[in-house]
Amino acid sequence: MDHVRWCTGVFTLALVVGLTGCSSAPVATATPTVNGLQARPLHLARLTTGPCQPTPGQAADQFSPFGTGFTPGDGPVYPILGEQTVGAGETRKVLWIASPRYQGPILVRGRQLDGDGTVRFGDSAAADAALELGSSSAADGSGNASGGASGSAGGGDGWRSWPKYTFVTAPGCYAYQVDGAGFTETIVFRATAGPLGGPGCQPPSPTYIGSAGPEVEGTSSPADLWALLFDTPPLSANQGVKIVWRMTGAGQLHLDTTGPGGIRAVTGGPEVHLGSTWTRPGDEWGSGFLFPTPGCWDIHAVRDGAAGDVWLAVH
Repeated sequence: MDHVRWCTGVFTLALVVGLTGCSSAPVATATPTVNGLQARPLHLARLTTGPCQPTPGQAADQFSPFGTGFTPGDGPVYPILGEQTVGAGETRKVLWIASPRYQGPILVRGRQLDGDGTVRFGDSAAADAALELGSSSAADGSGNASGGASGSAGGGDGWRSWPKYTFVTAPGCYAYQVDGAGFTETIVFRATAGPLGGPGCQPPSPTYIGSAGPEVEGTSSPADLWALLFDTPPLSANQGVKIVWRMTGAGQLHLDTTGPGGIRAVTGGPEVHLGSTWTRPGDEWGSGFLFPTPGCWDIHAVRDGAAGDVWLAVH
Protein backbone atom coordinates (compact mmCIF):
# COMPACT_ATOMS: atom_id res chain seq x y z
CA MET A 1 0.00 0.00 0.00
CA ASP A 2 2.92 2.32 0.70
CA HIS A 3 4.12 3.41 -2.70
CA VAL A 4 4.04 6.37 -4.99
CA ARG A 5 3.51 6.48 -8.74
CA TRP A 6 5.96 8.50 -10.77
CA CYS A 7 5.17 10.13 -14.10
CA THR A 8 7.30 11.15 -17.02
CA GLY A 9 4.55 13.06 -18.78
CA VAL A 10 1.24 14.84 -18.25
CA PHE A 11 -1.26 13.05 -16.07
CA THR A 12 -5.01 12.87 -16.67
CA LEU A 13 -7.90 13.02 -14.27
CA ALA A 14 -10.74 10.51 -13.93
CA LEU A 15 -13.56 10.19 -11.40
CA VAL A 16 -11.09 8.92 -8.87
CA VAL A 17 -8.06 10.82 -10.02
CA GLY A 18 -5.10 8.64 -10.91
CA LEU A 19 -1.78 8.99 -12.61
CA THR A 20 -1.11 7.57 -16.06
CA GLY A 21 2.16 6.58 -17.63
CA CYS A 22 3.58 5.89 -14.18
CA SER A 23 5.56 3.19 -12.48
CA SER A 24 6.20 2.31 -8.86
CA ALA A 25 9.42 3.64 -7.38
CA PRO A 26 10.79 4.38 -3.92
CA VAL A 27 9.81 7.76 -2.58
CA ALA A 28 12.48 10.39 -3.11
CA THR A 29 13.92 12.09 -0.05
CA ALA A 30 14.57 15.43 -1.76
CA THR A 31 12.89 18.09 0.31
CA PRO A 32 11.56 21.16 -1.52
CA THR A 33 10.01 23.90 0.57
CA VAL A 34 6.29 24.11 1.25
CA ASN A 35 6.34 27.33 -0.80
CA GLY A 36 7.48 25.27 -3.76
CA LEU A 37 4.58 22.86 -3.27
CA GLN A 38 2.14 25.78 -3.13
CA ALA A 39 3.10 26.69 -6.68
CA ARG A 40 1.56 23.45 -7.94
CA PRO A 41 -1.96 23.88 -9.36
CA LEU A 42 -4.96 22.17 -7.81
CA HIS A 43 -5.76 19.28 -10.18
CA LEU A 44 -9.19 18.09 -9.04
CA ALA A 45 -11.60 17.42 -11.90
CA ARG A 46 -15.27 18.38 -11.68
CA LEU A 47 -17.64 15.43 -11.36
CA THR A 48 -20.52 16.03 -13.77
CA THR A 49 -21.76 12.66 -15.04
CA GLY A 50 -20.44 9.60 -13.21
CA PRO A 51 -20.89 8.61 -9.56
CA CYS A 52 -18.60 9.52 -6.71
CA GLN A 53 -15.95 6.81 -6.34
CA PRO A 54 -14.22 7.14 -2.94
CA THR A 55 -10.60 6.04 -2.76
CA PRO A 56 -10.24 2.50 -1.36
CA GLY A 57 -8.47 2.02 1.94
CA GLN A 58 -7.97 -0.22 4.94
CA ALA A 59 -7.47 -0.04 8.69
CA ALA A 60 -4.36 1.92 9.59
CA ASP A 61 -2.99 -0.85 11.80
CA GLN A 62 -2.70 -3.10 8.75
CA PHE A 63 0.37 -1.18 7.56
CA SER A 64 1.37 1.34 10.26
CA PRO A 65 1.79 1.63 14.05
CA PHE A 66 -1.47 3.59 14.31
CA GLY A 67 -5.03 2.57 15.19
CA THR A 68 -7.82 0.77 13.38
CA GLY A 69 -9.49 3.75 11.69
CA PHE A 70 -10.32 3.67 7.97
CA THR A 71 -7.36 5.00 5.98
CA PRO A 72 -7.68 5.59 2.22
CA GLY A 73 -4.95 6.02 -0.35
CA ASP A 74 -1.66 4.57 -1.54
CA GLY A 75 0.67 6.86 0.40
CA PRO A 76 3.29 7.79 1.28
CA VAL A 77 1.01 10.25 3.13
CA TYR A 78 -2.35 9.06 4.48
CA PRO A 79 -5.37 10.54 6.29
CA ILE A 80 -6.86 8.32 9.00
CA LEU A 81 -10.53 9.29 8.62
CA GLY A 82 -11.86 6.77 11.11
CA GLU A 83 -15.01 6.13 9.06
CA GLN A 84 -15.58 5.96 5.32
CA THR A 85 -17.77 9.08 5.21
CA VAL A 86 -17.45 12.55 6.72
CA GLY A 87 -20.35 14.50 8.20
CA ALA A 88 -21.12 17.70 6.27
CA GLY A 89 -21.05 20.76 8.51
CA GLU A 90 -19.29 18.77 11.24
CA THR A 91 -15.70 18.85 12.43
CA ARG A 92 -13.89 15.58 11.72
CA LYS A 93 -10.64 14.82 13.49
CA VAL A 94 -8.15 13.43 10.98
CA LEU A 95 -4.76 12.01 11.88
CA TRP A 96 -2.34 12.53 8.99
CA ILE A 97 0.53 10.05 8.89
CA ALA A 98 3.61 9.80 6.68
CA SER A 99 5.62 6.69 5.88
CA PRO A 100 9.26 6.50 7.04
CA ARG A 101 10.17 6.35 3.34
CA TYR A 102 9.13 9.99 2.94
CA GLN A 103 10.57 12.67 5.23
CA GLY A 104 9.88 15.83 3.20
CA PRO A 105 7.28 18.60 3.54
CA ILE A 106 3.61 18.01 2.70
CA LEU A 107 0.86 20.28 1.41
CA VAL A 108 -2.81 19.21 1.52
CA ARG A 109 -5.66 21.04 -0.22
CA GLY A 110 -9.11 19.99 -1.41
CA ARG A 111 -12.57 20.88 -2.66
CA GLN A 112 -15.95 19.42 -3.58
CA LEU A 113 -16.02 17.63 -6.92
CA ASP A 114 -19.79 17.72 -7.53
CA GLY A 115 -20.62 21.18 -6.21
CA ASP A 116 -19.26 24.39 -4.73
CA GLY A 117 -18.50 23.10 -1.23
CA THR A 118 -15.12 23.74 0.31
CA VAL A 119 -12.61 21.76 2.37
CA ARG A 120 -11.23 23.55 5.41
CA PHE A 121 -8.53 22.36 7.78
CA GLY A 122 -9.95 23.40 11.11
CA ASP A 123 -13.23 23.47 13.01
CA SER A 124 -15.31 25.77 10.78
CA ALA A 125 -15.88 27.06 7.25
CA ALA A 126 -13.57 29.97 8.11
CA ALA A 127 -10.55 27.73 8.77
CA ASP A 128 -7.49 27.49 6.50
CA ALA A 129 -7.92 26.23 2.94
CA ALA A 130 -4.50 24.51 2.96
CA LEU A 131 -2.70 22.25 5.41
CA GLU A 132 1.09 22.48 5.65
CA LEU A 133 2.82 19.56 7.33
CA GLY A 134 6.43 20.56 7.65
CA SER A 135 7.18 19.48 11.20
CA SER A 136 6.19 16.24 12.84
CA SER A 137 5.83 14.04 15.82
CA ALA A 138 7.13 10.50 15.86
CA ALA A 139 4.82 7.64 16.68
CA ASP A 140 5.43 5.25 19.53
CA GLY A 141 4.68 1.56 19.15
CA SER A 142 1.10 1.97 20.42
CA GLY A 143 0.24 4.49 17.74
CA ASN A 144 0.24 7.45 20.12
CA ALA A 145 2.03 10.59 19.05
CA SER A 146 5.13 11.65 20.91
CA GLY A 147 7.11 14.83 20.39
CA GLY A 148 9.85 14.71 17.83
CA ALA A 149 11.74 16.79 15.33
CA SER A 150 10.89 16.86 11.63
CA GLY A 151 11.78 13.56 10.04
CA SER A 152 12.71 11.94 13.34
CA ALA A 153 12.11 8.25 13.92
CA GLY A 154 10.56 7.08 17.16
CA GLY A 155 9.26 3.73 18.30
CA GLY A 156 7.17 3.66 15.14
CA ASP A 157 10.26 3.21 12.94
CA GLY A 158 10.22 6.75 11.57
CA TRP A 159 6.49 7.23 10.97
CA ARG A 160 5.38 10.85 11.39
CA SER A 161 1.92 12.02 12.50
CA TRP A 162 -0.10 15.22 12.75
CA PRO A 163 -3.52 15.38 14.48
CA LYS A 164 -5.61 17.87 12.49
CA TYR A 165 -9.25 18.64 11.60
CA THR A 166 -11.28 18.62 8.38
CA PHE A 167 -14.48 20.62 7.89
CA VAL A 168 -16.59 20.33 4.71
CA THR A 169 -19.47 22.68 4.09
CA ALA A 170 -22.01 20.52 2.20
CA PRO A 171 -22.78 16.87 1.46
CA GLY A 172 -21.32 15.42 -1.71
CA CYS A 173 -18.13 14.11 -3.27
CA TYR A 174 -14.83 15.64 -2.12
CA ALA A 175 -11.12 15.11 -2.65
CA TYR A 176 -7.86 15.92 -0.94
CA GLN A 177 -4.86 16.72 -3.14
CA VAL A 178 -1.69 15.70 -1.29
CA ASP A 179 1.55 17.17 -2.64
CA GLY A 180 5.07 16.24 -1.63
CA ALA A 181 8.56 15.92 -3.09
CA GLY A 182 8.16 14.05 -6.38
CA PHE A 183 4.51 13.03 -5.99
CA THR A 184 0.91 14.20 -6.03
CA GLU A 185 -1.91 12.00 -4.77
CA THR A 186 -5.67 12.51 -4.87
CA ILE A 187 -7.85 10.96 -2.16
CA VAL A 188 -11.60 11.01 -2.84
CA PHE A 189 -14.14 10.77 0.00
CA ARG A 190 -17.85 11.32 0.51
CA ALA A 191 -19.57 13.71 2.91
CA THR A 192 -23.17 13.14 3.97
CA ALA A 193 -25.81 15.19 5.77
CA GLY A 194 -26.52 12.20 8.00
CA PRO A 195 -27.00 8.43 7.83
CA LEU A 196 -28.42 7.32 4.49
CA GLY A 197 -32.09 6.35 4.43
CA GLY A 198 -33.42 2.84 4.90
CA PRO A 199 -36.68 0.86 4.69
CA GLY A 200 -39.48 2.21 6.84
CA CYS A 201 -37.64 5.54 7.10
CA GLN A 202 -35.28 3.97 9.63
CA PRO A 203 -33.82 6.51 9.09
CA PRO A 204 -35.38 8.79 6.47
CA SER A 205 -33.07 9.98 3.73
CA PRO A 206 -30.92 12.91 4.91
CA THR A 207 -31.91 16.41 3.82
CA TYR A 208 -29.56 19.34 3.34
CA ILE A 209 -30.61 22.94 2.66
CA GLY A 210 -28.31 23.93 -0.20
CA SER A 211 -28.13 26.98 -2.43
CA ALA A 212 -30.68 25.43 -4.82
CA GLY A 213 -33.09 24.46 -2.01
CA PRO A 214 -33.72 21.36 0.10
CA GLU A 215 -31.65 18.47 -1.30
CA VAL A 216 -32.25 14.84 -0.33
CA GLU A 217 -29.46 12.29 -0.76
CA GLY A 218 -30.70 8.92 -1.93
CA THR A 219 -29.45 5.45 -1.05
CA SER A 220 -28.19 3.99 -4.32
CA SER A 221 -25.62 1.76 -6.01
CA PRO A 222 -23.63 2.12 -8.16
CA ALA A 223 -25.17 5.47 -9.08
CA ASP A 224 -25.47 8.78 -7.24
CA LEU A 225 -29.07 9.83 -6.57
CA TRP A 226 -30.30 13.27 -5.43
CA ALA A 227 -33.75 14.84 -5.11
CA LEU A 228 -34.39 18.60 -5.01
CA LEU A 229 -37.62 19.49 -3.18
CA PHE A 230 -39.65 22.52 -4.22
CA ASP A 231 -41.20 22.74 -0.76
CA THR A 232 -39.90 23.03 2.78
CA PRO A 233 -39.56 19.63 4.50
CA PRO A 234 -41.18 17.82 6.11
CA LEU A 235 -43.62 17.40 3.23
CA SER A 236 -47.35 17.35 3.92
CA ALA A 237 -49.92 14.78 2.79
CA ASN A 238 -52.47 15.80 0.16
CA GLN A 239 -50.38 18.74 -1.01
CA GLY A 240 -48.72 18.60 -4.40
CA VAL A 241 -44.95 19.04 -4.55
CA LYS A 242 -42.47 19.30 -7.40
CA ILE A 243 -39.33 17.16 -7.08
CA VAL A 244 -36.37 17.44 -9.46
CA TRP A 245 -34.02 14.47 -9.77
CA ARG A 246 -30.36 13.99 -10.60
CA MET A 247 -29.10 10.44 -11.11
CA THR A 248 -25.95 9.17 -12.74
CA GLY A 249 -25.98 6.28 -15.17
CA ALA A 250 -27.58 5.67 -18.56
CA GLY A 251 -31.10 5.36 -19.91
CA GLN A 252 -34.46 6.77 -18.93
CA LEU A 253 -35.34 7.39 -15.28
CA HIS A 254 -38.25 5.35 -13.88
CA LEU A 255 -39.90 6.19 -10.54
CA ASP A 256 -42.05 3.87 -8.44
CA THR A 257 -43.57 5.33 -5.27
CA THR A 258 -44.92 3.22 -2.40
CA GLY A 259 -46.35 4.42 0.91
CA PRO A 260 -47.91 2.94 4.08
CA GLY A 261 -49.76 -0.30 3.41
CA GLY A 262 -48.48 -0.42 -0.17
CA ILE A 263 -50.57 2.51 -1.40
CA ARG A 264 -49.29 4.60 -4.32
CA ALA A 265 -48.72 8.31 -4.71
CA VAL A 266 -50.21 10.38 -7.50
CA THR A 267 -47.29 11.25 -9.76
CA GLY A 268 -46.50 13.24 -12.88
CA GLY A 269 -43.37 12.71 -14.94
CA PRO A 270 -40.49 12.24 -14.86
CA GLU A 271 -39.74 14.65 -17.69
CA VAL A 272 -36.22 15.26 -18.96
CA HIS A 273 -34.65 18.64 -18.17
CA LEU A 274 -32.04 19.90 -20.59
CA GLY A 275 -30.11 21.58 -17.80
CA SER A 276 -30.22 23.90 -14.81
CA THR A 277 -27.98 25.62 -12.29
CA TRP A 278 -28.28 22.68 -9.89
CA THR A 279 -24.80 21.15 -9.74
CA ARG A 280 -25.32 17.54 -8.65
CA PRO A 281 -23.91 14.95 -11.09
CA GLY A 282 -26.05 13.03 -13.55
CA ASP A 283 -28.94 13.75 -15.89
CA GLU A 284 -31.89 15.78 -14.64
CA TRP A 285 -35.65 15.15 -14.61
CA GLY A 286 -38.67 16.95 -13.16
CA SER A 287 -41.63 15.24 -11.49
CA GLY A 288 -44.72 16.01 -9.43
CA PHE A 289 -46.09 14.11 -6.42
CA LEU A 290 -49.15 14.08 -4.21
CA PHE A 291 -48.84 11.80 -1.18
CA PRO A 292 -52.39 10.85 -0.10
CA THR A 293 -51.56 9.90 3.49
CA PRO A 294 -48.91 10.63 6.13
CA GLY A 295 -46.20 8.10 6.80
CA CYS A 296 -43.02 6.76 5.23
CA TRP A 297 -42.84 6.94 1.45
CA ASP A 298 -40.25 5.13 -0.68
CA ILE A 299 -39.51 6.67 -4.08
CA HIS A 300 -37.63 3.96 -5.98
CA ALA A 301 -35.53 5.28 -8.88
CA VAL A 302 -34.18 3.05 -11.66
CA ARG A 303 -31.90 3.62 -14.64
CA ASP A 304 -30.11 1.03 -16.77
CA GLY A 305 -28.00 -1.03 -14.39
CA ALA A 306 -28.55 1.23 -11.37
CA ALA A 307 -31.23 1.73 -8.74
CA GLY A 308 -31.77 3.76 -5.61
CA ASP A 309 -34.31 4.94 -3.06
CA VAL A 310 -35.32 8.18 -1.41
CA TRP A 311 -37.16 7.61 1.88
CA LEU A 312 -39.42 10.55 2.82
CA ALA A 313 -41.31 10.98 6.09
CA VAL A 314 -44.55 12.74 5.07
CA HIS A 315 -46.58 14.53 7.76
